[in-house]
Amino acid sequence: MTKDFSKVIIVFISLFIIFVAAVTVSEIVNYNHIIKTYPQSGQIAVPDTVRVTMPTQAAFDFHKSKIITWLIRLFLSFAVPAFLYFQNCQFILETGRQGEHAVGFQ
Repeated sequence: MTKDFSKVIIVFISLFIIFVAAVTVSEIVNYNHIIKTYPQSGQIAVPDTVRVTMPTQAAFDFHKSKIITWLIRLFLSFAVPAFLYFQNCQFILETGRQGEHAVGFQ
């Protein structure tokens, strides 16, 4: 792998880590905002035909697990194809050095 390509991979991984951190911080801020500003039943200006209670801790945990699952799937959707692509490139480079032709990989 060339140095320029290694730099591109490092920059991509760094940007992905920054994205994950931003999503995590955003979710924490959103959770705290919901906890602090969720209206009590007496503060709602709509007639009490339907009562919506504050989400439970289990609901917040479920939402957090969905975010974590999404981030893992996002990482794997980049990592697995990249791994397969780089393995293919490495195979082509190795067989090309030996003077053989990689059938099906041209």
